Amino acid sequence: MLDAARNVAIFPEGTTTDGRQLLHFHAALLQPAIACGHPVQTLALQYLTPDGDFTRAPAYDGDLSLGQCVANIIAARRTVARVTVGAPIATTEGVDRRALAARAHAEIGSVLQLTKPASSA
Repeated sequence: MLDAARNVAIFPEGTTTDGRQLLHFHAALLQPAIACGHPVQTLALQYLTPDGDFTRAPAYDGDLSLGQCVANIIAARRTVARVTVGAPIATTEGVDRRALAARAHAEIGSVLQLTKPASSA
């Protein structure tokens, strides 16, 4: 897809969380962008109440079923999805996927004011 000038979205944590923490990024998921020489565009997603507080309404984690997750989203009176777009990160020749993952993680963590938990360092 990348060679066909298409954009591809990935979630480099490789899983879902409730949004209160930023997990380790799987660098291998970024390798195709490096191989094709395409920049990586970071996007930070936050789900908030209208008052600006964190909400678990769209969280799809733990033992929650997809049906329960959808029911939680529908039951929420209003959820604000905030998307913050970072600057593209170049994947010039010689860039290491682990360094790229670390940089993307740091940029998203900074926007979300989160860090990865100590247990996954």
